[in-house]
Amino acid sequence: MNERSHSDAWRPPDAGIDRTLVQEAAELVRRAPERLGDVLADWETRHQAELALRLDAGDRLKLILNAPRPMRLVRSLPGADFYLTVREIGPTDAIPFVRLASNEQIAHLLDLEAWRGERFDGDRCGAWIALILEAGEQSMRRFTRHLDDELLSLLLHNWLHVTQIESEDDPDQHGHGLSESGTEEGFMAPDGNYRFWTTATEHGPAAGRFLRAFFLDQPERYQRVMWGSIWELNSELEEQAFRWRQSRLDEHGFPGLDDALEIYRSPSRASEIPSAPRPTDADGLAAPRLPVAAASDSTALSLALAHLDDSVRDDVLHGFVSVANHVLVADYADMGDPVAHRRAAEKTGAFVQIALHRRGDTSPEQAAHTLSSTPIKELFREGYELPMLLHQNARSLLADGWLAGAPQAVYLVDDEVRERFEALLGPRPLYLDADDETQRSERRDFRSIEEIETSGAAVEMIRVAGNLLWSRLPLEEALATGNELHRMSTFLLTLMANYHVGNGLTIAPLADTTTADFLRSVASRRTAAPDAPASALSRMIDGLAIDDELPTREQAILTAFGRFSLQKLYDQCSGLDPGAPLDPRYVSCLWLNPEKSQREER
Repeated sequence: MNERSHSDAWRPPDAGIDRTLVQEAAELVRRAPERLGDVLADWETRHQAELALRLDAGDRLKLILNAPRPMRLVRSLPGADFYLTVREIGPTDAIPFVRLASNEQIAHLLDLEAWRGERFDGDRCGAWIALILEAGEQSMRRFTRHLDDELLSLLLHNWLHVTQIESEDDPDQHGHGLSESGTEEGFMAPDGNYRFWTTATEHGPAAGRFLRAFFLDQPERYQRVMWGSIWELNSELEEQAFRWRQSRLDEHGFPGLDDALEIYRSPSRASEIPSAPRPTDADGLAAPRLPVAAASDSTALSLALAHLDDSVRDDVLHGFVSVANHVLVADYADMGDPVAHRRAAEKTGAFVQIALHRRGDTSPEQAAHTLSSTPIKELFREGYELPMLLHQNARSLLADGWLAGAPQAVYLVDDEVRERFEALLGPRPLYLDADDETQRSERRDFRSIEEIETSGAAVEMIRVAGNLLWSRLPLEEALATGNELHRMSTFLLTLMANYHVGNGLTIAPLADTTTADFLRSVASRRTAAPDAPASALSRMIDGLAIDDELPTREQAILTAFGRFSLQKLYDQCSGLDPGAPLDPRYVSCLWLNPEKSQREER
């Protein structure tokens, strides 16, 4: 550890918290956390918060709990940073952290965790209530005073399943026969008038503690909420509680669904950057940090943010988190899933950086200037506009291009290209991430301009290659080539083979002599020159350029598709004996003469 780490107190940072300081803090947290109170004594709370949020979750918790004023530090965190910290640490380990939280922070935690869409999840909310109880009944009583009646009644109805106890008049029954220790019928509430039971049996003791604390602290309100949980319609309680919840979420930048969907609109070219709201805590941070950190570590965005003044950076961070929250809601993601929050942040960061790349902002200074003069919402829309253009081109090809000719036509496209094309057709165009080693692929959001270009190339390959191929072979014939449709690469390689042996630019089944000549001089690694496939492709493209008057761009697209097709030729035919007959069961990259194949089978 260097001299700064050994001193009694670290000097407050004058120009932000650099990577070196973060590393030193992490080392001190692990080796001597008890010294943090001294070394951070002269730091403002917001600087302590900035430092804590740069650490991983475990080190962050240790720094906060050993800071000069832990409660002030916890309450200085924006709602998003508080929530993500709790989830990153883990509910059980976060109990000391939750104990120091403000009512507003805990309410935000429940607003995210206790709902699935517009439906209240009583058992999940109850699990968090049990956690708050572990932090101390004082914390629970304080927080209960902060909750609205509708949410409490909803909680009692869906978590505790409260019912009123009907006492028996029969002297043999001796009352209702329940006690706080519980029976098969449930537990008795602390006032003796209600019965409750929990779906999760392990929640029973916590539920009893919760009701007892509530009853002793606010007896009149307890009776009112109990009555509401039994006699008010659950749907009405849920609607009212959801309305209160949405008003609280609005303050944290979570819009309703209709407003959230507007994030995917076309750019409006707005230039005014919304200011970050003043923090509710006097020592608090104006904007969350963790969502941006999840999306921009060691990227152009993080480097650009480092070039901004504090006040401008807060405005940009606020805008970033607002857009990420819009994306989270618009994509119907689970607000109670930290992975969903991270993905929304990553998606926001990716499209902002795509927009910066599109504008030509290649340096951190250029990107910082754009971030300080253009709202994050507009940058996101500019970046997202590119895959939406691909989506429109793909849909147009289906509706008006050669793919509109027949429902089966799309299966003429090679699987690798077709799957990339189909990933663009949904309401949210996606990138097909294919792993060549595992042969697995998944659809996900775009992350770079290169991925957009790759998907765009697939659409153009289908359009250009299809138009050219079906101008030489009617689409109806291509669709009638057998039980298993040949692919576009097969027809292109067949065209190349015919042209190579002097049959012209035609697409027709290959005779034995044509196949043997093509394999010997182009495909076989035993007899053909290493550059023979590329040369054959180049000659065919030159011939097509003259015959069809192809523009330069379409020549380039056909060349790219030709290289893709040559890989199939290499995989299937490079190791074959050029003089041996080909079996169409194992060689699908060439259109073989079907009559010849039938004679061989006989």
